[in-house]
Amino acid sequence: MGMDKEKEMSEIPLLKAQIPEAASLKIHEKHIDVVCAELQSDLTKGLSAAEAERRFLEDGPNELEQPPRISLFMLFIIQLNSVIMYLLMAAVVASAAIRATGDDRDKFISYVDSIAITIIVLINATIAAVTENNANDALAALSSLQTPESTVIRDGQEIQIKSREMVVGE
Repeated sequence: MGMDKEKEMSEIPLLKAQIPEAASLKIHEKHIDVVCAELQSDLTKGLSAAEAERRFLEDGPNELEQPPRISLFMLFIIQLNSVIMYLLMAAVVASAAIRATGDDRDKFISYVDSIAITIIVLINATIAAVTENNANDALAALSSLQTPESTVIRDGQEIQIKSREMVVGE
């Protein structure tokens, strides 16, 4: 049995020699035996539980890093950052400037249209920010419900593990 393992390991450099550009290939383009050798894994036995634990501790869980959550206030500010909002705010300024130069500049009623547009802009941005925040909450809740599993070979046996517990070489 020990001779078979030594023979397999001695054949791997031959595989690399047969594919001279193997070093420049991406991992999915390489021959499976070359990949197993590079990752120090075994096709039939897989990794040992101890080696899988060591790699997990070294590399961490198999999951994407979550981006930082955007606050409700920042979502509100983002909603104000659009061409339509710029046009509406320019309309508020223009309307107020025109009213301020007219004969009725001292009357509150002269500025009602500017105030109304401002209130509409703020209400629209608030509704959009709250809606986006609720959508982010729903997405986070759905993501937490999902726990995909994978079949791996450890210590020579196929087992089911959570995908986040997979390590390099499985």
